Amino acid sequence: MLNPLAGSITSVRNRSVGFDSKPSCWSFVKRTLASLLRKVVRVCQAIPEALATLASCRGRAKNCPSKPDITRTRLMTKTPRTAGILRYLDQLVKETDIRWADVNHDNPERLCDQVARRSFNRNVLTTELEGQSFNACTRMLAHLEGEYGHHLRGVLDFAAEQVGHTEEDPMKVSTAYKYPTFVEDIIIALHERLGRYDVLVEPGANIRRYSELSSKDIKALSCIGVALI
Repeated sequence: MLNPLAGSITSVRNRSVGFDSKPSCWSFVKRTLASLLRKVVRVCQAIPEALATLASCRGRAKNCPSKPDITRTRLMTKTPRTAGILRYLDQLVKETDIRWADVNHDNPERLCDQVARRSFNRNVLTTELEGQSFNACTRMLAHLEGEYGHHLRGVLDFAAEQVGHTEEDPMKVSTAYKYPTFVEDIIIALHERLGRYDVLVEPGANIRRYSELSSKDIKALSCIGVALI
């Protein structure tokens, strides 16, 4: 018995399709779809990482009982304490990680927005610096923009690079790279506290070898769990 659909199927197969298949049109469509696909993939990849960050931050809250206090750095005195500065940065990273995760617990895409996160960090710093006098802010800025701060930022840049090469834990790598970024944000926040805006921060010292670190640098890094050997 003949299949009544056979003729229809054959007809459809043999029918020419009225579609503009110019190469230029296809190229444009493929480029557009590829671009959209890459964006979707990036967002999808970022969501589980962001959610993992959220869980990790909340889990670390018990390990960060004290609030960051910039006075413990002694940056407003004649002799800053490198270990104190690094402990402050470590507390600052943990505290802002927790607060940022809580603020964006229902918005994973914004949780991964680095521009928004950095703006959030600076607002936190601005609020803390409101309690500091003009003279204290001036002295802190002099240390961070002078030879001391230039070397400190170089140490942190070098440490972050080394951690990035040797550490498998993405949270530890992320934290290491946040330290020098926070120092830059502190410098900008100090300038703004003193009424100066649109400031360009000079890069830190170009430290390329472990031998360029002092014993104080190494000891201070160990205080926040960064061991470079």
